[in-house]
Amino acid sequence: MGLFDELKEKASELGEKVQEGFEAAKDKAEDLVDDVKDRFDGDDAPADKVGDGAESAADSVGEGVQGVADAADSPAVQEAANAVDDAAHNAADGVGDAADAVQDKADEFRSDNG
Repeated sequence: MGLFDELKEKASELGEKVQEGFEAAKDKAEDLVDDVKDRFDGDDAPADKVGDGAESAADSVGEGVQGVADAADSPAVQEAANAVDDAAHNAADGVGDAADAVQDKADEFRSDNG
């Protein structure tokens, strides 16, 4: 197998890891909606759980892409892996911020109607 074929295979694996991380973050965001609904009956902090889950998913993506980059032993692949890792963590931060905003609105609604 040539270098191009190996890079193509590694890029495909990288894409799968990114997709898995995105799906995990998406699942956590969907859980947030359910948790916010449940919050009216409890005192837990669902936004923290969502933010932690998104960060964990981003860490998994980062570890996966780093493994691919290490195996490829190519500066270009390493640069791409770093970009994917950064994007995953930025997305996780966005999910956490969105979860906090939803929780704040839920808390505001609760105090206005409680």
